[in-house]
Amino acid sequence: MIEANKTAVYTKFARIMAKYTLSWYLDKVLVQFPDAELDTGLPVLMVINHPNWLDIELSLFLVEDLLGLDYYMMGNMNILEKRPFMRKYGVFGVKEDDPFAVGRALKYTATLLHGHADRCAVIFPQGDMIRSTERPIHIKPGAAQIARLVKQVTILPVAIHYDHFRTKLPEAFIRIGEPLNFREGLPPTRILTETIRQRMEQELDMMQSDVYALKVNDHANKYKYDIVIKRFIKQLLHK
Repeated sequence: MIEANKTAVYTKFARIMAKYTLSWYLDKVLVQFPDAELDTGLPVLMVINHPNWLDIELSLFLVEDLLGLDYYMMGNMNILEKRPFMRKYGVFGVKEDDPFAVGRALKYTATLLHGHADRCAVIFPQGDMIRSTERPIHIKPGAAQIARLVKQVTILPVAIHYDHFRTKLPEAFIRIGEPLNFREGLPPTRILTETIRQRMEQELDMMQSDVYALKVNDHANKYKYDIVIKRFIKQLLHK
């Protein structure tokens, strides 16, 4: 595996570049936050579906800018071999067809999180890019295995869906589910994996129901974070 080599300066630069990239490909990003607040005493393991290559930029924006947490992300080693600079803002890579490398990556992720309540590790448990409409969703057990290694952790299910209906560019919809806080007594890997899978699928179903029924604008209190990214870029350039 390839470990992260995160630096504060490059992370700040990457956050700006992520917004810049998103501004070219998306009209806006709408985020629904959960009613329950995160347990600030626990590190966060964020599990996200993976429908598009922009998910990496969105996850960085979500973790660092909206949640204010220290970002790390598990990716495919092939990506880091092509883009080694991603290590400098917290991305680490694993060769998925090597079981020994996967085991080391899971332990490495747990080490990053253990005792660091200000950190969030992002993983895409589906393992590959898959349409957000595909059902049922299938995930690998890595997230549950990491959680069991960390022992005290918040698992945060997040759903991402892109829709191209009323705008020239697609809109990105993000729904952050209710956090699963574990301070002791995590269930077995198989049961926890199924719980995570169900929660991810549930968040996707609920969000897509709102999007397809055109209820997002009608329920602005639900999707209360509405950032027009191009507006941010224009403001940035005029400063």
